[in-house]
Amino acid sequence: RGCRVVTVSSLAHEGGKIDWNDINFENKKYSPSQAYNQSKLANILFSSELAERERDNGIRTYALHPGVIPTELGRYIEETYGKLVQNFMRFVVLPFSKTIENGAQTSIYCCVEESISQHTGRYYSDCREKLASKAALDKESAKRLWNLSEKMTKLI
Repeated sequence: RGCRVVTVSSLAHEGGKIDWNDINFENKKYSPSQAYNQSKLANILFSSELAERERDNGIRTYALHPGVIPTELGRYIEETYGKLVQNFMRFVVLPFSKTIENGAQTSIYCCVEESISQHTGRYYSDCREKLASKAALDKESAKRLWNLSEKMTKLI
């Protein structure tokens, strides 16, 4: 009895908005940044709703922002946003990014830190609890996304 579900999200969730009428970009032009931001918001909403559903079963959930780390996420920046954005990322953002090992610290913290073992449905960054965006704190959206996910995955 008692486990932790740790969901990696991103600070980018703050720019996210769930498009309930076209969640998969089927009827509008696909935007990589909108899709990414929406998915990171959805990760926090998932964690929040899972916390509500499993609160009495000893399951604790944590969502987190690992920080900016040099991963393959940026491999299509030039073709998506152009050379200017790619150079900005390369010369301005990446020099201040975390190492992969440092980026993993908040994930590890949420997995093993005893002082948060009774917390659930919260958001963390830099091994500290942070306040997620207003959209990420919307309990009705969390429930709505859960129900939509069940329908889309045919779990109900």
